[in-house]
Amino acid sequence: MRVAVLLVLLCSGCQAFAFLFPAPTPMPVLRYPAAADHRAKCLIILLPGRGDDAEVFDKEGFVKELRSRRLDVDIEAAGATFGYYAKWTFPERFGGDVVEPAVLRGYEHIWLAGASMGGYGAGEFGAHHADQFDGVFLIAPYLGEGEVRDEIEQQGGLKAWVPKEATGKRDERALWLWLQDRAAAKEGDRPALYLGFGNGDGMHGSHGLLAAAMQPSHVFPEPGGHDWPAWRL
Repeated sequence: MRVAVLLVLLCSGCQAFAFLFPAPTPMPVLRYPAAADHRAKCLIILLPGRGDDAEVFDKEGFVKELRSRRLDVDIEAAGATFGYYAKWTFPERFGGDVVEPAVLRGYEHIWLAGASMGGYGAGEFGAHHADQFDGVFLIAPYLGEGEVRDEIEQQGGLKAWVPKEATGKRDERALWLWLQDRAAAKEGDRPALYLGFGNGDGMHGSHGLLAAAMQPSHVFPEPGGHDWPAWRL
């Protein structure tokens, strides 16, 4: 819930303390190639949650779990920490320092995956640059506050939702509109949308709204809460 509170403060225009959160240029990125002697055709770019950095995916065994699937994919972990969101420089830095170099290296397929705040970032960036990605995997994503969620619930769910007019610069309706579109997409359409979350997550209300509109095969509810034990499953 710290993610929600801090993002609400910032999105409401309270940026007086944004300077306290570093956002170095260029954005750091850690690379975990599938093999030392060749580049894989597919790249997965990981975005961390609030309070984490690029190293967390290796520390928490996430990279190891991906490798255990024996997939021929390269992995990159972006150092997209909270400071980039606080200063509203996340799209510029992530796009210019991480995504564009990956595209120039010639990957045939690129996927985004983000946990918590990183899920929010992956969804936001994917919504505005959908042509660059094969898919987006949201892991227990932060999806905004109660106003939009309540609006969706009152209209009978995401499939039936017709958004009201946006109320501000950081209104989450644009993100939800993109999620609505991707949730209704046919199998094989890109970018594909996948969702994973813990059943005991405090953000389960938002996750459930999104999951109900998606293909069941693209949704992965797991035991646990808003933490790594559930996210590694």
